[in-house]
Amino acid sequence: MKLVKSLLLGSAAGLMAVTGSMAADLPSRKAAPVDYVRVCSGGAGHTGFIVPGSDNCLMISGRVRADYIISGRYSKADDAYGIVASSRLNLDYRTQTSIGTVRAYVRFNMNNTSGRTGAFFNTAVARNTNTGFTPAGLDQAYVQFGLGNGFVTAGRAPSFFDYYGLDFFWNFRGISGTQGTEANLLAYTANFGGGLTATLGIEDRGVNDRAAFAGQLLYQGRAYPDLVGNLRLAQGWGTAQLGVAVRNVAVTNYAIAPAVVRTGSKTGFALLGGVTINLPAIGPSSAFVLEGTYTRGMMNYIGLGSSARIGYANVQVADYGVNNVGGVATAARLTEGYSLLAALRAQWTPTLRQHIFAGYTNVSYGSFGNAPAGAAVVLPAAASLAQRSFAKYEIGTNFQYTMAPGLNLGVEVVYQNVDPKGSFRYVAANGTARTTGSQSAVEGRFRIQRDF
Repeated sequence: MKLVKSLLLGSAAGLMAVTGSMAADLPSRKAAPVDYVRVCSGGAGHTGFIVPGSDNCLMISGRVRADYIISGRYSKADDAYGIVASSRLNLDYRTQTSIGTVRAYVRFNMNNTSGRTGAFFNTAVARNTNTGFTPAGLDQAYVQFGLGNGFVTAGRAPSFFDYYGLDFFWNFRGISGTQGTEANLLAYTANFGGGLTATLGIEDRGVNDRAAFAGQLLYQGRAYPDLVGNLRLAQGWGTAQLGVAVRNVAVTNYAIAPAVVRTGSKTGFALLGGVTINLPAIGPSSAFVLEGTYTRGMMNYIGLGSSARIGYANVQVADYGVNNVGGVATAARLTEGYSLLAALRAQWTPTLRQHIFAGYTNVSYGSFGNAPAGAAVVLPAAASLAQRSFAKYEIGTNFQYTMAPGLNLGVEVVYQNVDPKGSFRYVAANGTARTTGSQSAVEGRFRIQRDF
């Protein structure tokens, strides 16, 4: 046994020696260098990573949000609640070049809704339920690059007319004032130094085209897109902005025979003034905002959709009013409107902040309005109050608490009122005819949101 064991150990040692000798003769390959992920900065506290094999900086961010809504009911056909699951994905791609930073930005929004998805002022008696999935929507997609002492923005981006945006309130429908509208645009922003910039561009927002009233003058094709400009100052105390927009409001009655007035074209405009005052004594991001907007023929620029509605007060909105001569429109007149807004953001503690906001909107069709004196036509439940001058206002507040980095819980309460400037009659869900004037409602919302 000892002899066998000695032979085996000797053979193994010899084999290892030969193998080591052969391995030493093999060509060696140097290990490839590891391309470690490098962090890059996009400014304003945003960070991303350098795409491997390039010098391009990619920043990925977004959010996932759940909203739980309760609101007033106008009949048993109404849902008293709404549940919304939504998400947002932002892609920001930047490259440093000889002309400065070249940027491409994309933002997608996705939603899944059920119950009263649009809150109390989107419906009166019909159950507003949607349990289907809303596919990804291209909310923004634009390119920016330096040119001279400024930069060019091309694609779909936030309107350069807007100032207040959607920062302070959570409601689906905008309160008074401009509301963070995206537009297909081409604009140039010049930088004069000292925080002063000026922007001039063209914008095309299809949602601006507020349809005229049935059986009257209708929109025809526009000769040119909206012309938009602003002058903006940003300094340590806050910001201020003056904005102007001009658009072609062209109408026709090609759907009416015989035609009394075939076509007509008017120039609408909107003017904006806004100021934000920083309040560092309250907290690092605290601020007070004031904004006012006046328009003729551009109702979307004061935050209005195709109607202003609460309950049965469903007032139709259009960029122009028409007269009514024997049931036929013979003239058009641009609608006038203005909005006023005030908002406060208070950062009470590093984890608790509050927003307080209030707004007022007034719309007038002048002598072309058809508001009756006292109670008039009985409207079915879903009918609109066409070509009625009206006012609306809202006031609300919300609190947001940061439980952990990127995780926020919040509650919001909003009161809104719509006044069609004159009483009207409607048929309730039970078939009873009633007379009323303004309508109001209160909405509550609980939110859970994760930012990344």
